[in-house]
Amino acid sequence: MDDNSHVKKFYCPHCGVLGSIYVLQLKRNKIIIKQKCPKHSGRKYKIPIQFKDRLFPLIQKAIFRCHYCGKPTWIDQIKD
Repeated sequence: MDDNSHVKKFYCPHCGVLGSIYVLQLKRNKIIIKQKCPKHSGRKYKIPIQFKDRLFPLIQKAIFRCHYCGKPTWIDQIKD
């Protein structure tokens, strides 16, 4: 598989919205990602570890997203 097929996995197959990642797990040579679209159901997929450097900006954008509306969020306060 090429990079484009892995990039397509980050977007909802129904509406094309970038979903929010709520689980990012590394197992052996795969990255396991669980993601939820704010309008549709969630999904789970695996990406080979060799694509991590090329997909890191997209992973970072998807982690910092609201589960309910899908808008980008940021961390402004950290609880101690």
